[in-house]
Amino acid sequence: MAFFDREELKTRLLDNSEFKVYLELEPHIREAAQAYYSARYSVTLGILERHKPDFIADLFLSAHVDVLYKEIRQKALVEAFYPYSTIELSTLSSLFAVPINDLAAEVIQLIEDGRIKARLDCENHVPFF
Repeated sequence: MAFFDREELKTRLLDNSEFKVYLELEPHIREAAQAYYSARYSVTLGILERHKPDFIADLFLSAHVDVLYKEIRQKALVEAFYPYSTIELSTLSSLFAVPINDLAAEVIQLIEDGRIKARLDCENHVPFF
């Protein structure tokens, strides 16, 4: 989820018959990937957050959990912006189940990093592309 776009996620993970065996062993990962593919980002992030203690306990994964979670969240934000020429942050706030001021700070950071090509009207919480 952190490094594939939604179509790659579907092709390389969800529809991959060889990988399905592994997804059956970790149904919460399959559920999170399906939610991400369906643009239900708050569901995806909620699943990942609920299972974060398990990920942290994994010897190989633990050092990467925070970076991966941040990357998945940021990628989801970028993808949520993609189909729109303008969108109110209140809409995205509902989609991501996060307070609008927290979301605005994340969006500003993504704009400054060049990952979202937009300007943000901070007074009205509306980005312009």
